[in-house]
Order: sequence, then structure tokens, then C-alpha cells
Amino acid sequence: MLIHKGTLILGWLGTKVAGVFGAVGAAARLLELDAGQATHALSVAASDPSGTMEYDQVVQR
Repeated sequence: MLIHKGTLILGWLGTKVAGVFGAVGAAARLLELDAGQATHALSVAASDPSGTMEYDQVVQR
């Protein structure tokens, strides 16, 4: 199991938490992003499962 069972008990869906990183990794590879671009993409993606997307002031796009 990729995500610890405790995350589900706490109400976190593993696919939502980890799936976004796999998707960004695959997209970064397909788009041939450099390390800096991939880092930025992962940073924006990290804001989704953490809930900060609800506050546009926090996530600078």
C-alpha cells in the first residue's frame, strides 16, 4: 500500500493525495519539462490535496 492506512482513517483519500503527483510526473516527462519547471508543476499540484486551492490568495499562479 502506497499510502498509510491511517490516512484513510483520518478521512484522506489516497488517490487524491498521491495520484496528483503521479499525474504531474507523467505530464512533466511527456512535456519534457526541465527540473525547475517540473518543480513548479509539483508545487502547484501539491496545493490541490492540501486544500490551499480554496484560497487563491495563497497559491500564486
